[in-house]
Amino acid sequence: MHLFKSTIGSGLLFLPRAFKETGTISGAACSILTGFVTMYTAITTVRCAQILCKRVRVPSLDLGEVASSSFEYGPEFLRKYGRTFKAVTNVMACFAEYQTVIIYILYVATSFQQVIEYFSTIVWDVRIYILLSAPFYCLVSLVPNLQYLTPMSVVGSLFLIAGFFVTLYYFFKDMKSP
Repeated sequence: MHLFKSTIGSGLLFLPRAFKETGTISGAACSILTGFVTMYTAITTVRCAQILCKRVRVPSLDLGEVASSSFEYGPEFLRKYGRTFKAVTNVMACFAEYQTVIIYILYVATSFQQVIEYFSTIVWDVRIYILLSAPFYCLVSLVPNLQYLTPMSVVGSLFLIAGFFVTLYYFFKDMKSP
């Protein structure tokens, strides 16, 4: 659920910018297409994981193990690449999560920058806000069990929902002709 919220949240929060850059009609079409491809890929991966769990006789497989098992039970000439693609898959998954974290850090820093500059005369570069929030991110990343982050996740979900509705308000308030 944490991973789902992080990917959906970053997409929703930057949706107005995407629509500003692409336009209403092409933005809506690309959003639907991207959503379809993402859901299809996720469903296919889960189905493959279920089939491979039965073949390997284990209760569950992580994403890297699904890639590795797919190669091991795939065509003969590809079987030797199983371990390599397990490592590649894990690196790519870590990179995708890293990008999501960077998006959130930048989004939070620019949001704080806008609020503080609106209510005061302080004008700082966004990098200062990133540095000021870095200790908080480091502290949260040291939590060993996601279960302990549940209260923060609930608060984050509430802010995400509120941000989504504020985004919709401003999106439809200034909507121009397609």
